[in-house]
Amino acid sequence: MRYFLALSDATQVADPSEAFSAAATYVAALREQFDEHEFFHRLEEDVRELAGHLEQDLRQYYRARGLGMFEQVELEQRLRECVDHALGQLG
Repeated sequence: MRYFLALSDATQVADPSEAFSAAATYVAALREQFDEHEFFHRLEEDVRELAGHLEQDLRQYYRARGLGMFEQVELEQRLRECVDHALGQLG
């Protein structure tokens, strides 16, 4: 979540290391549970759903702190970058 908070704040430099690590853990666990077809199907669904949750969480975070609107970032694209990195780690 810190990575996505940093992305939404133009004053911060966003370090994706923690997000890459979390994505790698998730992708590896998901891959162990399903065959290739089902794995990619579920991964696609999960990325879309998670991007929506992240956007809602960021909006709530900013609203609760009276910070106004967060800077709109392409959350789903950034999340996909983390997942793509994780897929590259699987080999």
